[in-house]
Amino acid sequence: MSWMRKQSGKQEISNLKYMLNVVPNLLPEIADIGRDYYIIEYCTPINPESFSPTKFNILFQELIQPLNCIRRNIYTPGIYKYYEEINKDVNQKVDSYISYVLNEFDKVINNFKVRLPKLIYDNTFSLLLNNIYSTKDLVSECRPVCYSLLHGDLHIGNIVEKRNKPLLIDFEFVRFGLPETEIANLIISILSWQFRKDNQNNDTIFVYNEYLNQIEKLSLCNLSLVKFYISLLFCLSYARASLINDNIEIEMIKDVTLCSHKS
Repeated sequence: MSWMRKQSGKQEISNLKYMLNVVPNLLPEIADIGRDYYIIEYCTPINPESFSPTKFNILFQELIQPLNCIRRNIYTPGIYKYYEEINKDVNQKVDSYISYVLNEFDKVINNFKVRLPKLIYDNTFSLLLNNIYSTKDLVSECRPVCYSLLHGDLHIGNIVEKRNKPLLIDFEFVRFGLPETEIANLIISILSWQFRKDNQNNDTIFVYNEYLNQIEKLSLCNLSLVKFYISLLFCLSYARASLINDNIEIEMIKDVTLCSHKS
């Protein structure tokens, strides 16, 4: 068995201890936890074939569903990893969760517009915003009675495997919220990987549509919410990619957004 030492902050150490307490089977072995580090078993990166749309049901059952079983009736302030410093022990409850999400989203987008004024005139960015606000009525009545435990940064780089079982690593953003957010973030990371791997060909659009078809077919979660969060996270990713000149990410989001809009 091989081990890795990972330097870490107070928040991640606290989150790691919490995850070991509630979902230990979803983590690699942990040999030691210090004040600013932990020693974790080295596991191999997960096989890319495990991320194919036809196998999404397995990934959902083995990783996302066990997290969903840990619930409480209040969510963590801030939405996923993009908004504010995470503290899962701070609680918040409102009548309309989606209204809260959009309010926090507006704050971040306005900050991006100040830092990068050209976004205001960007056609893709405008289309993404329109997608979000045109679909908000479909999800605005979402008033969850409870919120699920989330990894908080679920993407293909934070999933490893041991004896063909997927496991989670990196625990900085652990929080409580809606699982549709987690699913949307994972799908976007897969699309980004697919786009870069295949030299920006059109397979990315096919993969995107297949994921949506699988979610609808298997009734894994609220499809409207997944689409809403994909648009929202796409918008944030697009703004961030524009800020750091990540042209490949920009092109991926642009292609998927335009093709989805045409369909």
